[in-house]
Amino acid sequence: MPFTSKSGREAGRKSKKKSRPELEVIRENFALLVQSEYPKIKRELKKLQGEAYLRMVMKISEYVLPKLRSEEQRLDLSKLSDQEIDELLTKVIEKVENER
Repeated sequence: MPFTSKSGREAGRKSKKKSRPELEVIRENFALLVQSEYPKIKRELKKLQGEAYLRMVMKISEYVLPKLRSEEQRLDLSKLSDQEIDELLTKVIEKVENER
């Protein structure tokens, strides 16, 4: 069976990972922990300087804030028409060929 934009959309729908509700509960609980321990965390962070401080702030933020790339750059192909998908693919192919 040849691969078409329609069969590709269908395969994408079938292969999408389902969200895991238990992970959302863990994230919420961790955010509550960070919030309740904020004074202590802030006090400990003040002891760090420079790169160590930034590294720790970034590490903590991974558990509380959504990653911008994964949240903002989603493209739901199932909402596009076949013509829109073909136009998008044509633009991608042209860009790749121009970069060679």
